[in-house]
Amino acid sequence: MAKIAGMAVTTVFGERLWIQAADQGTSNAWGRWSIFTIDIRNAPAGQNSVDPTLLLLPILSSRQAGPTQQEVLLVRDEVADMAWGVEKTVALASGISRPGSEVAKQTFNYLQSLIPGGSTSPLLAAAARYQAMNSVPEHWIPFIPVHLPNNNREVQLQRAALPRILIGDSTPAQKVQPLTSLLRQGLDATSAQTYFLHEEEVPRAGARLTEYYSRSRWSNGQVHTWLRAHRSKWAGVRHRADWRLIAWSIRTAARPSVAA
Repeated sequence: MAKIAGMAVTTVFGERLWIQAADQGTSNAWGRWSIFTIDIRNAPAGQNSVDPTLLLLPILSSRQAGPTQQEVLLVRDEVADMAWGVEKTVALASGISRPGSEVAKQTFNYLQSLIPGGSTSPLLAAAARYQAMNSVPEHWIPFIPVHLPNNNREVQLQRAALPRILIGDSTPAQKVQPLTSLLRQGLDATSAQTYFLHEEEVPRAGARLTEYYSRSRWSNGQVHTWLRAHRSKWAGVRHRADWRLIAWSIRTAARPSVAA
């Protein structure tokens, strides 16, 4: 708790002035004004019912940050009226982190190799071939707008899932689930739960979510280490053409199905 009795100000003319707080006097005084003050419980009537002290919460002056364990980019797709959670960095079970695009592609190729006669790149006799569209990478997790319960106006972004289409697989397509703990909220529970994002959490410029270990010392010298999740802005506007290309692929393919 800190209390400032006043402040000495020296002007350019050499005058030294003593300035007190503006919230002096009784609470019902016409010139009294204050902000971030604390009320006094059971204060006598007619007296100052505000405590002039200021609560200063302890904060860290410095800390050490480790390498990024997980990283997710939240981007808007205004053409498709939805949002995407792009898993840029994924933490593996071994403790190391790898690019989400590599992990997604290796996972797909491994599952494709388990199918008899399946192939990720079918052989063609022609020297060149044209592909009308491609599939959405598995490290792109869709978020679709849904109405709030008993509300026809306000909407939130609900985590959805795209089907994993394997060549030669006759079984029903499985849903692609996120690999990062930042987007897997509720999936690892006994009964899978839905996950929502407020629309204001995904601005037009995008957002960047990172998870990494931090280390610091407290005032008594004790060392503390914790896993920190940090949200910051991400200037993804310059890549808006990429989002339009992906949105076109989705509109020509299947819409995302809502995941549990």
